[in-house]
Amino acid sequence: MIAIGLAPYINASIIMQLLGTVIPKLEELTEQGEAGQQKIAQYTRYLTLPLAFFQGIGMVYFINYMLGGNIIATSLSTVLLAAFAMTVGSLLLMWLGELITEKGIGNGTSMLIFASIVSGITQKVYSDISSATNAWGMILFMVVIVLGLVILSIYILKSIKEIPIIYSRRGKVEESSHLPIPMNPVGMVPIIFSIAFVSFPYLLAKLIAQFQPMNEKLMAMSNWIEANLNIYTQNPGILAIIFYFVLIIVFTFFYTLIVFSPDKISDNVQKRGGFIPGIRPGKETAKYINGILMHLCLW
Repeated sequence: MIAIGLAPYINASIIMQLLGTVIPKLEELTEQGEAGQQKIAQYTRYLTLPLAFFQGIGMVYFINYMLGGNIIATSLSTVLLAAFAMTVGSLLLMWLGELITEKGIGNGTSMLIFASIVSGITQKVYSDISSATNAWGMILFMVVIVLGLVILSIYILKSIKEIPIIYSRRGKVEESSHLPIPMNPVGMVPIIFSIAFVSFPYLLAKLIAQFQPMNEKLMAMSNWIEANLNIYTQNPGILAIIFYFVLIIVFTFFYTLIVFSPDKISDNVQKRGGFIPGIRPGKETAKYINGILMHLCLW
């Protein structure tokens, strides 16, 4: 019931952020404070519903494929019923995540994702330790790896690039400050969004096989997609890997420019009477900030 988890809700949140840059009405809502954010949150919930349903359909075919192809009946009624159940489960997780956030316990979505990861890792760790010839050596090795990953993650998340800014005040008094930009500006968002996109061709191929099995051209396309663009197999093809890799790169640059809009940052700095030393206000400042963001995305 919760097979698709919070992925539809996360994807809906990302899509709403992207739409906020191209739809003036949504952009106005982002500037209306808490009331505007509540409306955007409501739109996000509405969008989560269809995304969860379509992802549920894809999950049915994926589970059937992983179990050998003949375990789950893929009749239309069965697929729709299973997708509906998964949609309900995803909406329940969305509600629980928002409830956790509202109660001030923490970020509900992040906590639920963390709990899911920990539950899977715990079972894997227990299995590896049980099968190891030197259990204590395996435990020590895992502790070192986990600590190393935690330290590296904290270092990356806490590292920032500081852009010096000088604010001119009345009486020619100048105050120095800085504009902090994270070394990892967009986090895991491009990877999460890329997974949603890379699964679409596979879902399309399965739907073609389900509803157009007698159409030779469509079936040929379906078979080609499943053979070359299926990222879910144990040995995905080179085209699937390249497709996934390219999507991550594209969304990394695209989402960075949305979250940290160089033009908006430049305008805000200029309105407050600030400037970057050695850089002219306006377009030159936006170009300079854009160059730094592109450099951070690459490295």
